[in-house]
Amino acid sequence: MRLGLEHPEALASLALIAAAALLLRKSRRNRRRLERFFDVEVSRLNSLMEAARLAALALLAVAAAMPYVEYTVRRKVPLERVGELSGKGVLHVVVLDVSRSMTYPLGPGTRFDAAREVLKRYLSSLPGGDRVHLAVFSSSARPVCQGAPSECLEALGRVEAGERYTAVGDALLYAASVARASALAPVIVLVSDGASNYGSDPVQVAEALRGEGLPAVLVAVGDRGVLPRVAEALGARLFTVDEFTAAAAGSLAERAAAEARYSGLAARGEAYVEEVRRSHVPAQLLLAAALALLASALLDGA
Repeated sequence: MRLGLEHPEALASLALIAAAALLLRKSRRNRRRLERFFDVEVSRLNSLMEAARLAALALLAVAAAMPYVEYTVRRKVPLERVGELSGKGVLHVVVLDVSRSMTYPLGPGTRFDAAREVLKRYLSSLPGGDRVHLAVFSSSARPVCQGAPSECLEALGRVEAGERYTAVGDALLYAASVARASALAPVIVLVSDGASNYGSDPVQVAEALRGEGLPAVLVAVGDRGVLPRVAEALGARLFTVDEFTAAAAGSLAERAAAEARYSGLAARGEAYVEEVRRSHVPAQLLLAAALALLASALLDGA
């Protein structure tokens, strides 16, 4: 909180008021000589009324300078206005399925083609201040890029699918371990066809992770497999890309990115913006005081 003046130049009128006060002081001396035969209380009252008028003028001059109090408030941002939170960094822990089933046909390409297109649009829509931890998984998870969205977008172009097994549960455990260590607000993004056939039970892993409050977004490509049950157990949002929605993968990716960013920030209690506001109550109080003094001066017939 701080104090300020919108029109400090208005304070220059205080010099005129000070000059008027000096003139009144000199004239008061002469008047006292003329009033020495009058009641002393009347002379004192006149002096008080003159002082009241001068004080009122001074207060009006300060009020004209528009003093204000500046303070900061926090305003919660809803999901539909998540763009206002672009200045806050989020870590996107992206785990991409590169198992053999991801090479199965989907529309004009493969499931992996659709998944990669979704992630390209996802990463392209992120603000530069966000960070990405991109990993791939089949029988186990391994990182391929850690850095800015543009860096991981380039690394994504070099990833290929066709490996054995699909360990969705282990991929979730890997992503959770990265998210826990993040200084930024993290969100887990898992992209798979859900054909889990190896490693930890993904539903049990999801149930265990839900208690940690780690936000997550799941993208099912081609088939959903175990992902609907994982999303329900984890409390995560599930997006689906099939042969009917593959053409709209770009807009889906942007919605997924917006929800992922928001869920990550909301989980950390950071889904807000700080706004600086001004209150002109000081100017209003000064004006009220000046009017009160002027009203009291009317008792003297002024």
